[in-house]
Amino acid sequence: PAVKNALAGLRACVCVLILDSVLRLFKNAVTDGYKIALFVIIFLVAVFTDVSTVILVIGAGAAGFLICLIKKKAGAK
Repeated sequence: PAVKNALAGLRACVCVLILDSVLRLFKNAVTDGYKIALFVIIFLVAVFTDVSTVILVIGAGAAGFLICLIKKKAGAK
């Protein structure tokens, strides 16, 4: 029982550490409207569908690349 309770405490601690990391990444990564929209879309797809995380990562990378191209094109005018 002692080991079981200790592991339960460790799991709670790990969850808090992961949440802290996610919040820090969010603050640094989601900085404009495009990125907020991308975050919301990826979050909703991840939560409400069974799409593979590999597909989500590849899709987010492709979308980020397209956002970069759009920003460059808008800035070039």
